[in-house]
Amino acid sequence: MLEYLIILIGALFLRLFPTGSLVTDHDTWGHIYLASEVRKQNIPPWGAARTQCWQADEYRLPYLWHWIIGRLPLKIILFSQKWINGTFDALFATLLYWILSSLFLTTAA
Repeated sequence: MLEYLIILIGALFLRLFPTGSLVTDHDTWGHIYLASEVRKQNIPPWGAARTQCWQADEYRLPYLWHWIIGRLPLKIILFSQKWINGTFDALFATLLYWILSSLFLTTAA
């Protein structure tokens, strides 16, 4: 259990420390817009979203992140998007470590 906590804390540090001084840029706004469209159109996690962008086709297969984040209120996303991203990444890294260690865990006979 301690190893999972170390992985989680290390991943949180590696994701959150570098983003502390960054500002919200155009790429982040694009992801927030897509997440809001996924929510407005009530699209399943792997559906296609229609955007109001110039000469844009349907955006197929939005990330699962857009579907999850689209469920949160916009005020929370704008206020804490760096924390949300870093936390999701750290939780995913810890989950992936748990899955891989479970798959390759062997016992001595």
